[in-house]
Amino acid sequence: MPTVVCELQDGEWKPKRISTTVQVLATPNGSEILKTQIQFESTALIAEELCLQKNKSFDCECYAAVPDWWQIRPEAGRPQLVIQFGEDLGNGKVGSPMYAITIPHYKGNKPKTSPVPGYKKGSWEEILTLNDNSKVIVNAYSQSEARKIINACQQIISPEYLTNSYLKGGTIRKGKALKEITVIPKMAKFFSTGQQNTIPDWIVRFS
Repeated sequence: MPTVVCELQDGEWKPKRISTTVQVLATPNGSEILKTQIQFESTALIAEELCLQKNKSFDCECYAAVPDWWQIRPEAGRPQLVIQFGEDLGNGKVGSPMYAITIPHYKGNKPKTSPVPGYKKGSWEEILTLNDNSKVIVNAYSQSEARKIINACQQIISPEYLTNSYLKGGTIRKGKALKEITVIPKMAKFFSTGQQNTIPDWIVRFS
């Protein structure tokens, strides 16, 4: 008899049928095999539809990855990859994707794993300014943590924008100190035209 499991593959939910052996009781007229087959098939079809509906919920979710400062920064209309991180809660659990790093002029395709690693957040601020004045801003626990993330971001930025780019670091972020936590990449969203279309071209989930 068919049963269905819903699996996440390459950022999309896909139903997978599994054959299951079921014992059917005999009746005075033979058995309930046909009736049971029809019931299992009907249930499997419903499960497949529900699984595919989960992909539509991705499309309708809140696109909070769009930074508020796009309206005033020069990078507002330029290609952006936004990687959203969740707090490492321990025991393999990761919190909601509340923390984002925005990378202008992303040169890659839809990744299967995050091109930027997890790191420890904090108030040490590093800013990479590209030659068109667009920026990558990282707030980390220390200079070494910040540089680790900046270096990873540089690997996925179109190289023509790295020529004559410069790094401003060694400063403590002004205002209230940021929470010092370890964060793990949970998803990435790509906006090919920046704020011109705040619905991403694609979304990929990492955990």
